[in-house]
Amino acid sequence: MRRRPSGKTASSASQETNCTAPKTPSPTRRSGSSGRRRSPCSTPASQACERILMNKLEYAADLIGRLSKKDHAELRRPGLSPALWKILASLNEAESEYHSTYEWEKRWSILLRSIALTGQGDSSEDDPSFGQALAQTGWSEGRLFRLLEAEDEALHDQMRFATAYLESKDARPDWTQAHDLLFYDNERARHAIARSYYYAHDASSQDDSDN
Repeated sequence: MRRRPSGKTASSASQETNCTAPKTPSPTRRSGSSGRRRSPCSTPASQACERILMNKLEYAADLIGRLSKKDHAELRRPGLSPALWKILASLNEAESEYHSTYEWEKRWSILLRSIALTGQGDSSEDDPSFGQALAQTGWSEGRLFRLLEAEDEALHDQMRFATAYLESKDARPDWTQAHDLLFYDNERARHAIARSYYYAHDASSQDDSDN
């Protein structure tokens, strides 16, 4: 039975959304131009940045967990809904430096639906990362590389396919890696997912050979 998404309390979590990742001048593009973005979490302050991001994902999961059954069902379905807008309005536009408001909302809508479908995993409770979850549930290498090579709308489509697959397998990943892929679309994000996938795949293969 899938655990209900949990997170910070509404009062403390709302304060955390005022935190923003360390600002790094983007040498690449804003939305609509060519090239890939540098994640603020690639700076020397990356550990602090990751904590801020985790707080935001936990806060989003907490907001989703507080929705009524009707709103939660709406959020699980593709497309815009009042439930989606309620949560978007509560999130701080920390990535707006790298995206237009429209693109920021579009990317968060994909991520919020993913969290609504599977929950937000907790790495401290040994929940898998996005890449690990794909490996552990049997997502093929071909599908993985279609996901990692996709950009823009194709990436959004691949993320929806991956989310539906993980939901069908009752997986509950930590969506941090997926957030980085959606928002920064860079080699660091792709590398992290591929590394997690293959390390988990190798560990699973070794377990099978030992049995």
